[in-house]
Amino acid sequence: MISRILFMLCLMGGFYSSAQHINLEDYRMSPEKQPVYERWLKDLYEMGVQVQGDSIVLNVEAKYILQDTNYYKIIYPSAYHWQSVEVLMKRMALKPALWYMINLFQQDDPITKDLVLNTIVTFDQMFEMDKVLISTLYTYIRFDPMVTTVKGGQAMEVQRPDIAEQKMLTTKEMVGYVLAHRANQQKR
Repeated sequence: MISRILFMLCLMGGFYSSAQHINLEDYRMSPEKQPVYERWLKDLYEMGVQVQGDSIVLNVEAKYILQDTNYYKIIYPSAYHWQSVEVLMKRMALKPALWYMINLFQQDDPITKDLVLNTIVTFDQMFEMDKVLISTLYTYIRFDPMVTTVKGGQAMEVQRPDIAEQKMLTTKEMVGYVLAHRANQQKR
């Protein structure tokens, strides 16, 4: 499974950057790398912010966003661009790349929307993208500076619930597309 994932990421990297030469030997799975990739896969599905009882629990990724200002700026740039998605995917930072795609999908650009949808349905061959998209939303929306003020490494209050709602609706639309595409594929 993990070897398939790495191979697909190689192909995706080549698809989006045709000038790059891909050496598949660089992506061969060694036994010592197996735990790293298993953790990566687990993190992909894990929600960064969860409510448990009357507590809010942050995973490692969510804590890192709040603690590292440089990483915060990477996750929440002033503008989202497809070129950044390509860079993140090449670095196997799929969850941040998906966050960028959620933000890019909101733009009124049909070419970008098609690119986003084609990418997520391609990844749906390896991952349950409906779950990964929801996990991505719940990891990053709580600290989005367009939605929430963050001070001293803590999310303070939601300033723009309308923007949060729009990003949730965008994610719902993307999930709906993935589920419809998956159902269509199963009929064939």
